[in-house]
Amino acid sequence: MRSQVGPLNIDTLAWESLGKHGLRRKVLSQDQDTGAVTQYVQIPANWKGGGVSHFHSCFEEAFIIEGDVTLNGRDDLVTGSYLYRPSNIVHGHDEGANQGCMCIIRMGAQMDFNLVHDPESEEEYPLEVMTDPRGHVLDLRTS
Repeated sequence: MRSQVGPLNIDTLAWESLGKHGLRRKVLSQDQDTGAVTQYVQIPANWKGGGVSHFHSCFEEAFIIEGDVTLNGRDDLVTGSYLYRPSNIVHGHDEGANQGCMCIIRMGAQMDFNLVHDPESEEEYPLEVMTDPRGHVLDLRTS
């Protein structure tokens, strides 16, 4: 069960490293039973992702507060962009950021990385028939 979230002062929360590529986060809320987490994430300028396609076993949701990040090397999520990615969507082919960004990312369960070494497409795609009624939402406010 997700513990009750009281008033937060984001300035007093500690930064944690998120992976090995320079990202960091402040955990806003976490469900100890499922691992679901809502986090404030900083992606540094000139960041380049790991370059290996992957998918997660849970949904992923993001809102860009400021800055930019690309998911495919061509289209940018910029300030005000929103992403909802159901579980089992292959992505991460060419992630990066020019300016870097601040965003809120919510994961529906403990985040896992399942690597896909030979992706079928350079675009995000589902591994199986999608059953999430919310679908795959990608609101790109391309610059």
